Amino acid sequence: MNHSIESSNEVCRGIIDGSVTIESDTEFENLFTVFPDEPSLHRAYADFLARKESFLAAADEYITAARSYLNLRMPFQAIISSLLGWRMLNPSQQEKQMFYSALRGKKPQRMPLQEFFAKMSTSELSTIAGALELNRFPRRSKVKGLGDEERDLYFVVHGTLQKTVYDRSKESGTLQKKAQTELRESDFFGEIYPFDKDQVSTSEVETITSAEVAKISKPYLKMICRVYPNIEHLLADLYKARGASTSEVPCKMIRKESRDQVPTKVTIQVLQQKPQKSPFNLTGFTENISIGGACVLLGESYRNVPAKLIGKDVKVFMALPIMPVRLSISGTIIWSKNIALNGKTITALGIQFRDVSERNREVLRNYFHGSGEEERLIWSLWELLMKDQQVLP
Repeated sequence: MNHSIESSNEVCRGIIDGSVTIESDTEFENLFTVFPDEPSLHRAYADFLARKESFLAAADEYITAARSYLNLRMPFQAIISSLLGWRMLNPSQQEKQMFYSALRGKKPQRMPLQEFFAKMSTSELSTIAGALELNRFPRRSKVKGLGDEERDLYFVVHGTLQKTVYDRSKESGTLQKKAQTELRESDFFGEIYPFDKDQVSTSEVETITSAEVAKISKPYLKMICRVYPNIEHLLADLYKARGASTSEVPCKMIRKESRDQVPTKVTIQVLQQKPQKSPFNLTGFTENISIGGACVLLGESYRNVPAKLIGKDVKVFMALPIMPVRLSISGTIIWSKNIALNGKTITALGIQFRDVSERNREVLRNYFHGSGEEERLIWSLWELLMKDQQVLP
């Protein structure tokens, strides 16, 4: 995924994952002027329109999102978006055929789940897509429990989940954590194959962020595979590819949160267009941060500022915990929103970074992928800070 795609995805993520709520068409239109081709933003807008019962407009946005996902070689997300649009506005067989032809014409990213869907025929894809059940889960929700009967295959559409695998100790007979891994979009979980083997879950899966998950039941999938044997071959390859991967790592390597969500104090220097006007500073904490941009939470005293800030060029200064460096990154404020947090109304700003130097890129990459011990120390410092002062200035 190239840098421009990464940038737009990260800056929009606060809206997509629900941490920032957009409540008007105008706010979405402002975002589309900056990110006209961002598929996840079109998907979020389609969901917004569907909640308003503007079903025809929502269907159009779902299809627009699907086309954009295809251009980014993300076939599974394209299928989900198309499916949601088709459920509102039944397409003709020709329209379905055109979509599936485009789907097969795009070379997928080298991910097992993408390959799984991209190698299906039109009729196979149509059958599988129609059988998918979509579910949304808030942050820190259990999706699958330890000891549950394995009856479903799950696909992550959006969000981040954590899978914890357990093993029974031969000496004591007690359950112990064996491994943990993060599951992100286009990952899958659920031990339903081979079909002739009934299994009880040795793992539990819960959401780290709010998440959307699609699933299909084992009995239904078995029935489909009887009609379309090729799907079972693709399913076997899917599990084989996962078994050959090294995605499940020891527990000590999993962080409490993704590093990009660790609160980091920042100072935002807002530059003025008129040379005679001096810049002014805002302070706050990052809600999300990446190489492409950041969502920054300000204090209650800034509630009347947001409308004046959109489009302003800024310098973002931050001192990263643990790492003895202070970063200065240029950017532009592309959205702002008043949100409720801990009973208070505060301002959230979306900042798109630009011209990030290679040195700053490397520092941010190292910061995002620090060790578990560093992560625990950062959160300890954060919790101490919260005891000594208010969350925001």
